[in-house]
Amino acid sequence: MSRVMILVFLVFNLTYCTYLNSSVISTFIY
Repeated sequence: MSRVMILVFLVFNLTYCTYLNSSVISTFIY
């Protein structure tokens, strides 16, 4: 894999994790 692919993969994982965390937090709030 090239460095660009790894970078995109990391960014995607970060955004996905934050999205999951925000959804879980919202479910806890409601």
